[in-house]
Amino acid sequence: MFMRLTSVSGLVGAALCLAACVTKQPTDFNRPYALSEVEQKIVKFGVATSLKDPGSPIFGNMAASISDKGVVQVCGTVNAKNSYGAYTGLQPYLGVLATSGAGNKVFVVNGIAGPRYSAQAVIMTCAQRGIGGGIDS
Repeated sequence: MFMRLTSVSGLVGAALCLAACVTKQPTDFNRPYALSEVEQKIVKFGVATSLKDPGSPIFGNMAASISDKGVVQVCGTVNAKNSYGAYTGLQPYLGVLATSGAGNKVFVVNGIAGPRYSAQAVIMTCAQRGIGGGIDS
């Protein structure tokens, strides 16, 4: 009896171990998304308003993806002035194109490389969202 109980508990333990080792498959897949001219302007406005000098941005590349749930994520680069009035060089940013409670499209910035986020962290997050497309150049 003792041997049988040990065998059963061993099998249960092995099953639990295997279950823990199985990686969870992603449930949200991203595919490329072409931003309209209006959407690009909304993104630029959202990024500009999050900067120290909203009148200073010079935009580089911009790319987007859309999830199977309809979430549009955007990554791009921007050159803007810092607190000293000097341009910083192209820095990557990321965010989400969303619809406000009033039904208007808005761009919510999740991060811009700088003091809070490294450029590599932003680029890696964009890649995880299915957006690469030269935003790091």
